[in-house]
Amino acid sequence: MVQVPPASQMAASMSSGTTDFVYKPLSQHEIRVLLLLPGDLDSPLRARITHRHFDPSVSPPEYEAMSYVWGELGETATLHIVDDASNDIGTIQIRQNLASALRHIRHDTNDQQSLQARSLWCDAVCIDQSNLTERAAQVQRMGAIYRHAQRVIFWLSAEDEDVPRAMNILRNFTPDFDQQLPEADWRSLMTLLADAWFRRLWIRQEIWLANNSALFQSGDCELSWDEFCNGLKHLRSYTVDHQPALDEESQGYFREILETACDVALSKPRVNSFLYMLVMTRHCECEDERDRVYGLLGLQDLLQIEPDYSKTKGARDVYFDYTENYLRTVSIANILSMCEMADNPSWVPDLTVPVPSLGVYGIGSASSNTKTVYSISADRTLTITGTHVGTITRKTSPMPPRPSLEDVQRTFASWVAASFPQGIQAYDGAAVDDMIATIARGHLKEDIAFDDTSLELWQLKDILLSGVPGHSPRQSSDLEAASRSRALDVFSKSMTGMQLVRTTLGKFALGTGAAREGDEIFVILGCNMPIIMRPVGSSKYRIVGACFMHSLMRFEGLLGPLPEGWRMIYKTFSRPVFIHPSGMITINDPRLEELPDGWEQKSEQTGRLLWRYGGEGDWEWFDPRMAPDRLSARGLRLVDLTIV
Repeated sequence: MVQVPPASQMAASMSSGTTDFVYKPLSQHEIRVLLLLPGDLDSPLRARITHRHFDPSVSPPEYEAMSYVWGELGETATLHIVDDASNDIGTIQIRQNLASALRHIRHDTNDQQSLQARSLWCDAVCIDQSNLTERAAQVQRMGAIYRHAQRVIFWLSAEDEDVPRAMNILRNFTPDFDQQLPEADWRSLMTLLADAWFRRLWIRQEIWLANNSALFQSGDCELSWDEFCNGLKHLRSYTVDHQPALDEESQGYFREILETACDVALSKPRVNSFLYMLVMTRHCECEDERDRVYGLLGLQDLLQIEPDYSKTKGARDVYFDYTENYLRTVSIANILSMCEMADNPSWVPDLTVPVPSLGVYGIGSASSNTKTVYSISADRTLTITGTHVGTITRKTSPMPPRPSLEDVQRTFASWVAASFPQGIQAYDGAAVDDMIATIARGHLKEDIAFDDTSLELWQLKDILLSGVPGHSPRQSSDLEAASRSRALDVFSKSMTGMQLVRTTLGKFALGTGAAREGDEIFVILGCNMPIIMRPVGSSKYRIVGACFMHSLMRFEGLLGPLPEGWRMIYKTFSRPVFIHPSGMITINDPRLEELPDGWEQKSEQTGRLLWRYGGEGDWEWFDPRMAPDRLSARGLRLVDLTIV
């Protein structure tokens, strides 16, 4: 730690004629560290700025990293920068939220044990924000900066006394807490959970990379990482059986922001799953829309993207570069499931609006272990290989935003009425099962083996078809009202704006509300979800959005149905196994022939299969038996689609 001179000496050195602080250039392997000098709550903010060599592979410098919301431009505060002799050498104007944080976390001059500077890294000060080249280089390094910080301090607003009060409520939450909270406590919790920090995009990277010594702070109130996260977990469990003492509208809002806070603090990203991270941050806020990509770079190492904040590089250009980089690097097309009626071109996700979540929350794959075959022309037209699996013949009303339980039940009832106009008793039971399984999006006991809370098909059918004429529930399916509510809540999550559609083959699909009759559905090689497309002219298409079709999620669109009696079930998100009628389990798809000569197969620790040829070279994700020529030889009609 850095020892500082007495406060009287610091005050004497202040000059009323100081100018803007002039940053010195950083070398390639340097970061700036802010040495925040002690002071009481109302004294001027003073600090030194030093350059430190930053090479995590050797020994990173000691510092704490700040995670906070920049806040509105508005009125600023002054941070005085001093030299080693405590002479003012310039000032930096900072926003009020950071100023409040620095005032509270600096050591107190009245505490003789803490007359030391506090070493901090905060982006607003430690990056020369006016230098776009430096800003881009430091943004690329931010993942490592947060990963190797001694501690990350998560600063929540100190302007409202309800926030520290709510933090103390969280501290006292335990699994067996069963008292009724008064309305004032619920209001305090709502103020905390509504803090802008939970909505900020950059904090996702910061919280996911922080170590367990991280600290949440508001004013002088502090909570450890474990205290904060455990409090949120227990609060979420508590609200299952305890209705918040709030009016109906506030109850819905409270549950929404609680879920967001739990999503932020309790979830961890799947390794190198950039698409998963795009979905997790789809409702987050950022000042620069290019940060929808740049703000997540520290969480992956597959895509080689260099931030570019120049005026000539707009957000849509960044999204195009990201999409092109993704296709080229991983040779799979799952990113197409993030597209929904995007403009120019339609195959590049528009991240300025919340991206669809179907490609992440739906379990299963339409394309198995196939490699994407594509090309991109100079005019940004995508040509990609796939197969036609149906045309939409009937659409329904989409799920409304932020649906209540009544909205969910009403929407499901309208889907049933539109799908079975003569009553479900007049239709094949398999069609009803296909509808229910499609709505479930793979989250059924029949489909997965890694979620003990999932329902069986008949249970979900009884819930969704409750009160529908022609449906006879099982006598043993008298589920509690709370169980029904939880199930409907689970299956309505991430379904806002989605609708149920039916295709020419009589199969169901759950997809974007923008789909309409006449839109075509394709399975694209290397894309986990079927894609709805709209013909444009005679030979081109625009992507409407992804869809989930239970009838295709065992690769039926490419390989046909499983042999009679066989079943496929997912052990993990990416690990299907096949079950013989005798009960024998295998990782090998019974529809595929033996591997061609010279090829070998292995299973990763996660259960994912890899292949390589000739006993050398890199292992690949792509099964040689599902190459385009092999699929064509099986009788599959592949087409090259031109997407604009």
